Amino acid sequence: MLRRGREKGKKLIIDLSVTVLTTGFWPTYKSIEVALPREMVEGVEVYRSYYDSDSKHRKLTWIYTLGTAVIKGNFDLKPIEMQMNTLQAALCMLLNDVDELSYQEVQERLRLPDDDLQRLLHSLVCAKYKVIKKEPDGKTISKTDKFSFNKRFTDKLRRIKIPLPPLDEKKKVMEDVDKDRRYAIDAAIVRIMKSRKVRSRCCLGIGSGQVRASLPAPGLLND
Repeated sequence: MLRRGREKGKKLIIDLSVTVLTTGFWPTYKSIEVALPREMVEGVEVYRSYYDSDSKHRKLTWIYTLGTAVIKGNFDLKPIEMQMNTLQAALCMLLNDVDELSYQEVQERLRLPDDDLQRLLHSLVCAKYKVIKKEPDGKTISKTDKFSFNKRFTDKLRRIKIPLPPLDEKKKVMEDVDKDRRYAIDAAIVRIMKSRKVRSRCCLGIGSGQVRASLPAPGLLND
């Protein structure tokens, strides 16, 4: 189903490009440990060997959630090039060699925790591009599901981009926004109390909402 590239230099059978940044310049993304397929492992090891020979006192940490891969799927109706996340590519290559795998088998081979695995499966099973199919059919991922490559998948385009929703990053951003909002509300309440000495909780909510130009959630105001 998947074309994996031709052997180059008798070292790699995939094209590999690596971008290295020092920790101070790298975004604070979650580093996910995953069991990569053989082709990817070979690429990682070849680059690691090269990097270690030139930078012996530095350690490489691979951020797979920021990686991209281009895989050519030889589907029944027509071949399609798919640009996707490294984790998505690892899942596709895993299912390329088997007829079907259960949720537990996929998890054992990729070694991903439930949250990351369900997000990964959902992006290829339930989203716009259903490259992988599951039994039974449905819009949610269950631990009793079985998965296989969708040979009948097609699209009007010959090259598509399949996103992996960054749920963890969005959640962290929202938490940071809520934290900043709490600080702003606390500061507004202090200003109101200083200017008006004593105020009721209801009036504080209205006053701080006017200062912030948006009404805060009741849960953000404590007695």
